[in-house]
Amino acid sequence: MDKDARIDKLRETHLQYLRFYFEAEHRDLHLFRTFVDSWFAYRRRNGFVKKRTLSVQWFNKDDLVKERLKPAILSMHFISTAAWVIAHAAFIKGLPASVSR
Repeated sequence: MDKDARIDKLRETHLQYLRFYFEAEHRDLHLFRTFVDSWFAYRRRNGFVKKRTLSVQWFNKDDLVKERLKPAILSMHFISTAAWVIAHAAFIKGLPASVSR
């Protein structure tokens, strides 16, 4: 099975996990978050799925300075102000003081 087909299968599998979660009226929010994050990653693909292992790319505070992860982070539907500032730190540092304040 090629990588695209495997990612499609993983996306559909996580969608099924979510269906079972709701059918069971489960209330474990950690589990819900894991299923949703994984489904979203496999749906978005590039930058959200590791190319070699096809596992989900988790993002932590330190990841915001990694150039290879910035496009994925900045394409998320929601990004906190703090994360945006960290991701753009190099650009912001180059601005004149009157503009960056």
